[in-house]
Amino acid sequence: MDEYDSYSDNDVHNGGFHEDDLSDDEYDLLYDVLPTFKKLALDKQYSVSDDLLKEYLWEAHYDIDEALLILSENHKRTYND
Repeated sequence: MDEYDSYSDNDVHNGGFHEDDLSDDEYDLLYDVLPTFKKLALDKQYSVSDDLLKEYLWEAHYDIDEALLILSENHKRTYND
């Protein structure tokens, strides 16, 4: 079993995240963890679209800590004075 076994064939063949291709379980899991991930991203002062947050969660196998790492590697924080 490798890291891609949990993805559906459509996701791998299309080269990335497509919400419409998620299984029912993946879709439910995505929307279970998205509010927490979104709040953490905002608390850490990242301004990123919901679509990117969903993609990072998918890429991180719905692990919020891993998704935060991906977020921090791809975006700068927006500091408010």
